[in-house]
Amino acid sequence: MSGQRKGPHARDRILGARLRAVRKEQTELSLERAADLAQWSPSTLSRIETGKRHVSPEDVATLCTIYGVPVAQRDELVDSAKVGGNTSGWWDKPLPGVPAEMGALASYEADARRLTDWSVTLVPGLLQTYHYAVGAAAFRRGRAR
Repeated sequence: MSGQRKGPHARDRILGARLRAVRKEQTELSLERAADLAQWSPSTLSRIETGKRHVSPEDVATLCTIYGVPVAQRDELVDSAKVGGNTSGWWDKPLPGVPAEMGALASYEADARRLTDWSVTLVPGLLQTYHYAVGAAAFRRGRAR
């Protein structure tokens, strides 16, 4: 065993957000107090809650015990930590020349359910009116000079 922790995945972001919601909505514990009860540093708990650290089923069980989470909810959270840990892809293996951050991005893409593209200043071609298209073309010609 190497002793190194796994890198974060998209499911860690989701699970971390759920754990933060449980702490804030079902307890009156501050981040610092919850970390103290878990015998972790506040930065460790913060990284777990923001999805910047891999969350093991044991970590989830520890936090659920501290937060006094009901058994059914605790089992569901622990199960989601177990299920997420079994998925694997090319991003889980270090590749020469590929930064480690690319693995996290690839895992987010693998877990994505939909793609949303949003732009403030662009109207897609099929939605443009004649006057908008003519004005945009004139604007681009003016900038080119």
